[in-house]
Amino acid sequence: MGPDTGMTEHAARPMALGRTAEIFDIGNGRVLKLFRSGWGRASAERELSIARELEEAGVPAPRALGMEQQDGRYGVVFEKIVGPSMWEVLASKPWRFAAKARQLASLHVGLHSKPIPGLPSCLDDLRSEIEHAPKLSGDLRSAALKLLDQMPTGRALCHGDLHPGNVILTSQGPRVIDWADATSGHPLADVARTIVLLRFGPLQERIRWKRALVLTLAGLFLNRYVAHYARLAGADRDRLRRWEIISAAARLNTDIPAEHDALLKFVRRGLGQQHT
Repeated sequence: MGPDTGMTEHAARPMALGRTAEIFDIGNGRVLKLFRSGWGRASAERELSIARELEEAGVPAPRALGMEQQDGRYGVVFEKIVGPSMWEVLASKPWRFAAKARQLASLHVGLHSKPIPGLPSCLDDLRSEIEHAPKLSGDLRSAALKLLDQMPTGRALCHGDLHPGNVILTSQGPRVIDWADATSGHPLADVARTIVLLRFGPLQERIRWKRALVLTLAGLFLNRYVAHYARLAGADRDRLRRWEIISAAARLNTDIPAEHDALLKFVRRGLGQQHT
């Protein structure tokens, strides 16, 4: 099926955990992204296909080496990217938030300049997420879908989950990981997803004082990121705000309890303002 991972007992302990997969260091400069049960072969095949298209387009992303199967689970073997994540740098050196925010914005503009034909539609993914979000009432769902129908399509490469934790700062420059949600669509839809992740993701921190610190840092970082992206790409702030409402509604499909109340409040207020 692919390169022999040769996973040892030591390698059987994941080096990173995600919602859909675990990451294992399998030696020889390789890592295995092993999807959790319920995310089958199709998920691994899609990620492998995307990775190969990214490499061909010159996108700064890990090179995929093949697929692998372990204990009935499917995964993709990637080259190992060495370096801290942007979020780890921010956590240890928070005073660098402005420089790192500008770096993320510049990186995002660059990604959006590399369209890749054949990727799923961003609009279709957002529509499906909104339709299946368990916490959206019928009225909110209908209003969010109506707003989505008014938005432009676009053909930009959209990462779908770009945040400082998914940017590895190597000696050769930043590399972007975790492309499982990649789509083709309007660049501001992708920026809006990043904004929602930065605004609401820290709410998952359970210790109150740590959550307050992370929220403050994320807020400072977010403001600089948006300002720099808008400066580089000439982004329409009103259109971006509409994409934020849509992205927040779609985010409710992930069903993360810590985010529910804040996301719903944001969506209700935003949709209300759209109809005043």
